[in-house]
Amino acid sequence: MVEKGVIDSIKDGIATILCSENPYCASCKACEHSEDGQRLKAKYSKNLRIAKGDIVEVYISTRKSIFASFMVFIVPIILFFLFYILAVYVIKTKSEPVQVFMGFGGIVFGFIVNLLYGKLRKDEDLPVVTKILTRPIPNEFYAELVAKNER
Repeated sequence: MVEKGVIDSIKDGIATILCSENPYCASCKACEHSEDGQRLKAKYSKNLRIAKGDIVEVYISTRKSIFASFMVFIVPIILFFLFYILAVYVIKTKSEPVQVFMGFGGIVFGFIVNLLYGKLRKDEDLPVVTKILTRPIPNEFYAELVAKNER
């Protein structure tokens, strides 16, 4: 998936990009939602000399998006059933509340696994800035253009 946005800040090889609201990607959590749109963190090549205010194109890997969705939505559900079955057959409890509690423990464990996985992978799975579409006009240059056109 390709997204377009404006560079908001740059720090340690990671750019924060302001993107417009996109209903198709609202659930993937690659972006932080804020009052002025979505903020997306992305890696960029040092050869690509980006600056704050540049309009850029960002590539978000479809494979990584699908894998992230699987990890967030499917893994906790699978772990719910595994922990529930663990309570029934391994612990051999007949108490249904204990079985359900164990199932919910599996969901919590699934979210902990996701949290740890995210911390381990840190910046490796970030989207990538692929190209600069346009650069902003510097304010002093813009002011000079306006002044010339007013004469």
